[in-house]
Amino acid sequence: MARDDDRVIWQGNAAAYFTLSPRINLDADAGRSVSTSGAGGFVETDRAKAGASFDIDERTRATMDIGWRDTRGATEGVERTFGAGVGRQLAPEWRTQLAFTHTQRKRGGESTANANTLALTLVYSSSNF
Repeated sequence: MARDDDRVIWQGNAAAYFTLSPRINLDADAGRSVSTSGAGGFVETDRAKAGASFDIDERTRATMDIGWRDTRGATEGVERTFGAGVGRQLAPEWRTQLAFTHTQRKRGGESTANANTLALTLVYSSSNF
């Protein structure tokens, strides 16, 4: 905990993971972090995130997540995200994923900024590497 004038600022995090079936998983995460600001005082960030994954078959998984973040202090603003993707195990060492993310951010009284990201990832992993 930190003190800003006469106010106590707390920080922490909580997470939960649920397995609904052998193929469906859910997760949720919420918390607050506090850091010092270069302009003096503190920056508080509250955030929440929820996600789900579904194993389509033994090698293919679909994912979805939503998130929210509110920042107060030197950099004030609210950010909302939504993402979805599908990944496939190509071989024991190779995996690929196609993901889409939409982000919406509003800073103070300014207008809203939107961004869309489409990513294709190829991952190599080996126990000998």
